[in-house]
Amino acid sequence: MPPTDTERRLCEATARGDVDGQVAAVVGEDLYLAAPQPGQDPLPVYDDPVTGGRCIPVLTRGMLPPWQPQQFFDRVSLEELAQDWPNDKWRLAINPGTPCAAYLAAVPQARAGWLRLRAQLGVRPGGLLVTHFGGRCTARSRRGWPAARRSRCTTACRGTSSVRPSSTTLRTPRR
Repeated sequence: MPPTDTERRLCEATARGDVDGQVAAVVGEDLYLAAPQPGQDPLPVYDDPVTGGRCIPVLTRGMLPPWQPQQFFDRVSLEELAQDWPNDKWRLAINPGTPCAAYLAAVPQARAGWLRLRAQLGVRPGGLLVTHFGGRCTARSRRGWPAARRSRCTTACRGTSSVRPSSTTLRTPRR
């Protein structure tokens, strides 16, 4: 999937050093958090060389990788992250390692700013997420399927959807 308008806005705000612009670029957008595999920590926290600290990485829609078996992402919003952030010392890394990367401080005052901008700007209209591998879900009816199967849609769609609905909570022990 090529970069979208979100990545363009994020890159421009980062180039200007405009933190509010970075937040505004993603505040109404879906963000994607790597879903943990069995035996992994529930959050993909890592030590980032750019920030010199711990970060939780998320991707914007245009930065999602091509579909791969057993690689899933949880869809989250900046609002959800702001309300359930696990550690004030950690940063939010948006598209780390890419030209449109942004690193946001996640102290309580910054998260309050995220929520303020969310209230001002609202949510941008979303669409159906597709991956490089496939397109729309081809299952005749996903209603009535168990939630896990409906969200991953792996059997009926042969894994074309790599994103699960927003359901992740970020509660982990504070470090």
